[in-house]
Amino acid sequence: MIASGIQIPNDGTVLLTVADKDKEEGLEIARRFHSIGYHILATEGTANYLKQASIPSSVVGKIGEEGKNLLDVIRNGEAQFVINTLTKGKQPARDGFRIRRESVENGWLA
Repeated sequence: MIASGIQIPNDGTVLLTVADKDKEEGLEIARRFHSIGYHILATEGTANYLKQASIPSSVVGKIGEEGKNLLDVIRNGEAQFVINTLTKGKQPARDGFRIRRESVENGWLA
């Protein structure tokens, strides 16, 4: 990341929402962020997967769910990183696009 000019904060929050097919790889990413002191926000399915591996996280709603959702987190600048993977199907694809677009428009790494 040094060559790219991207400064990686020493701690903070990462928003993690990954497709089922990517959960294992997402687990390793979450484990690394947790080990360096990052707080993890995750959608319910991802948070449950992390919990099974003893990685703590806080649940944040998906797009359209009541209460605080992941777009709120992005818009409010509550995460230093957003990790989102593609899923099959029309609705998840649109949600994923919105997540990544919102992240870029708000200056967050996606």
